[in-house]
Order: sequence, then structure tokens, then C-alpha cells
Amino acid sequence: EMTAGEAMIIDADGDGVSPPQDCDDRNPNVSRGFPELCDGLDNDCDSSADEGVLNDCGVCGPLPLELCDGQDNDCDSSIDEGVLNACGACGPDPLELCDGQDNDCDDRIDEDLPRNACGRCGPPPEELCDQQDNDCDELIDEGLPSNACGTCGPLPIEVCDAQDNDCDGQVDEELDAPCFQLIATTNAPTNLRELGGRIHIAGDLNGDGKPDAIVRGRRFSRIRLLALSGAGGVLWGVNGDADFAEAVTSGDYLDDGTLIIASDPQNERILLYTQQGNTLGTVATDEGAVRSLTTLQRNGSPILVMGIPGYQAPRPRRDNGMIKALVFDDPNQPTNPDTFYSIAGENFQEWGDRIFNIGDLDFDGTDDFVFTRLFYFNQNGDVGTQFMSGEFGSTSSESLFIVQDNTQYSFATSLTHGRFTVGSPLGFAFGAPSVSNRFNNNGAVYTLNQFGDSFNTGTPSYGSVQDAERGLALATLPSTSRLADTLLIGGNGEIRYRDLSTGIEEALEIPDPQLYVGPGLAVTSEPEADGTYRLWVSGISDQAGIGKIWIYSAR
Repeated sequence: EMTAGEAMIIDADGDGVSPPQDCDDRNPNVSRGFPELCDGLDNDCDSSADEGVLNDCGVCGPLPLELCDGQDNDCDSSIDEGVLNACGACGPDPLELCDGQDNDCDDRIDEDLPRNACGRCGPPPEELCDQQDNDCDELIDEGLPSNACGTCGPLPIEVCDAQDNDCDGQVDEELDAPCFQLIATTNAPTNLRELGGRIHIAGDLNGDGKPDAIVRGRRFSRIRLLALSGAGGVLWGVNGDADFAEAVTSGDYLDDGTLIIASDPQNERILLYTQQGNTLGTVATDEGAVRSLTTLQRNGSPILVMGIPGYQAPRPRRDNGMIKALVFDDPNQPTNPDTFYSIAGENFQEWGDRIFNIGDLDFDGTDDFVFTRLFYFNQNGDVGTQFMSGEFGSTSSESLFIVQDNTQYSFATSLTHGRFTVGSPLGFAFGAPSVSNRFNNNGAVYTLNQFGDSFNTGTPSYGSVQDAERGLALATLPSTSRLADTLLIGGNGEIRYRDLSTGIEEALEIPDPQLYVGPGLAVTSEPEADGTYRLWVSGISDQAGIGKIWIYSAR
């Protein structure tokens, strides 16, 4: 109760301050001069609430903790500071994984993880077909399927390199073109020149499984006959007179090995040698000088056929020539052979200057042969060839082959047989190196090809340049994978080969082009076990010790 004259004091909130100093007399925490509290009120009645007492985030209370949430929780203008892991991301440090990465961001990769044999984490790598030790077990390409070569992956492709690339036991097979690879070289002995003008492949003379050859060279004024190894090198040699060994042949005439037979025209005889080069003796040829020799097979037994072109019949004596066949019925007496047959030619025909074995053409079990003979056409003499049965020594007029070109008596200087045109099972090629066609001594190769029961004349191929002397030597490289065989042609300074299935002709690559090639050319008659043949080529020099004999693997 108030007394008269006493002023009324208003303090509804009991804070001891009356309005207007107390701007909110309902709240004892509000009055002028009161400290500002962080309660959303204007405690000091200055018309502002919570001034000076808010945190950096503008709210009451302690600052919020910074959280790893991509926000500035503590309002310091930085986000996630002090709460990121070593990789600069929220949450605990990532675990290290076997992935070649620094997962836990400690500047190390794949640390503290179990190691495999390769020194890396994780399971060992799988072995791959790549010639590497992928799984680090010191083995290469193990446990993978193997091909015929004993390696993983596809078979290698066969290429022309004298190797069995695809491991099928065959070499250089199924190629699109003929393949020739040099495999051996024999240098001429220091005292021999003109080595290899003639090459006769005589079989395996030294028992090393490779075909060997007999070649002719010149030693001063005499001839030296050499046996050369198929692996390179000289096996033995024998000497003779100036025209010694114009013709050479060989065969299984003896019980204990090969008999080598060489002509000795100057002394009208033939000389006999063992395969080791030992002299067995001589056989006289009373009919005249032997200029050609060949060996025929008659049901597995050899027959020696000789050409004696200078033989003269008793009346008149006019160089008839003779073909004479001998058999060695007693191998222990090789110098006493029996005459199987002897056939004389007609006047001036000079039978047998050259003889060529052509295999068993009439299928009677005995090889047959072709021999040369002279004939007269329009008063001009030249050479023709005649077929003769090896079994009976018989001929027929239908088997005589002549050409209309003027061959200068060079027709059938060389002869070979094979499949020389597509669709023909058998053909013959005749070299005539002295044929003139547009230039001097172009040379030519003539062919006869069998179609049905008859033989048809093919188109001659002439040398393309002067003095090409095409046809100095001929040889056949048989083929089972192509439609026809390959014909090798020797000429003046080159040897060319014609793939008769395509008609493409190329020059054989010669290791030493300074040496003369052309006349010395021979191919083995049978393939090796790997399907290849051996090609022998002579590089001739008129200087002693310079020439070479090259042996190629051919297919």
C-alpha cells in the first residue's frame, strides 16, 4: 500500500530495475546494463540480441566440431580440416590392395602383402605362350598344350630356309615357288682348274648318309677325277690322260659297294674303281673309244651301257657307231663282264656320242635310254635322238626325234625328263646350246610332252642374248606339291630355273658370280627322307685352286 506523496515503483520481473531501464520487465535477465547473454534476448536493452557473445558460426555455444562431411562445420572457411586421412579423404586410411597402387597413400606400393614367386603380391601370374617365365618357376611355357614342334601356340609356317619349320619331318614343303638353299661348298684343290665341268652324283660313297659326287678337273695336262663329299670336301682322286673321264657312271655292281666306271677313250677302255677310289682294273673296248656311259636298273641289278660313236662296221668302215650293254654277273670278277647286247648303227650315224637314262618308259622292269645319232636333212648333217629299250636293245623309227633348227650338232648336248607341262605325266627336255636364233649361239631347249599314247612337240625356248648357249646342261627338280616339275637350265655363265606350273623363270643365285657356271649341273634322282633333293653346281675357273662346287638343298 502506498502512502501519500510516495512514488510508485514498477518492477514486475523483480530484477530491481524498472522500465524504461528495464526494456522487458517480464524477464529478470533483461535490463539496461545487464551483461549480454547468448539466449536470443536483448539482455542489455541496446536493441541488439546476443551481440558479442555468438561464436564464429553466429550461434550460441561452443564452436561445432569439424566433421568429415564436405562442410565447413566450424565456420573457419576451411572444409574438413584436421579430419582427412593420409589420402586426403574422409574416413580411415584405405587398406593397401594388391593392385600396383599406393592405396593407403604412404608413398609405398603393395607393401606388407604376401609375395608370390615373382616377388609380387597376389597369386602367381598364369603361364602364357610367349617364351617367357611368366609364373617365375624357372620354366618357360610349361603346362601349355604343345604342337608338333614341342612348343605351345600354332605351328610355325614353313619357309624356304632348308629347315623343318613346322616339325613334320619334311623341309621346305608346300611352298608356292621352288626353293634353293646353299648347304655346303667344296673349294677346288690348289693344283686343279676347270673343276666340275661334268658332275655325276654317285650315291653315298663314304657312308655318312649324304649323296656324294664324282667331278672332273684338270691338273696341268692331265685329268683328275675327284670324289666329293655331300657335306663338302674331297674324298679321293685319281688321274688319267687328257680325255680321261669324258663319261662317268656308277652303280651297285659289286657285292661290297658301288662300282665307279670312267671312260678312257684314248686307250679304248673303261676304268673301274671302288667307292673308296681303289683301282679294280680295266675293261678293253675293242669296238672303239667309249664316249658315253650310263647305268640301267634291271629288276634291281645294274646294266652298263656304253656309247661308241666311232665304231666302224667291217664293210664298209663308215663310223656306224655302236650301243653296247654289259652285265657283271660275277661281282668278284668286275673286269670280265658279259655282253648283254651290242647294236651297231647305220653308215655315218655315229650312234652313242651321248646316252641318257630315262627310266623304265615301257614298264618292262628295265630302265630305258635315249642316245644321239647323226642324220642328214636337206643335205645338212645334224644330230637327232633315238629311244632304245634297255631290256632288248631295240629301237623303232617312231622313237627318233629331230628338230628343224640348225643346231650345229649340239642337239641333245643335255637331256632330262619330268613333268614339263600341266596335264602331261611325262616330258623330255633337250638342250641345244649352239642353236642360232636372231643372235649367235642363243641356244635352245626343246621339249616333247606325253598326252595319251603320243608325244607332242612343245614350243622351244631360246636364249635371249647373244652367246647365251641355253641348254649347256639340264636337270629336273621333281615336285609333288606343284602341277609340274622345275626345269633347271644351264647356259653361258648362268643357271636358270623354270617353275613349269607357273611358267615363271628365275636365275639361280650364285654365291660367287666371278666364277663361270652353266655346264656343271646335277640333281639327285631320289629325295632325302625330308623330301628335299640335292642340287650340285660347279663354279668353274681356268685358274688353279679358284673353282668351287656348291651344294644346294632344293625342293
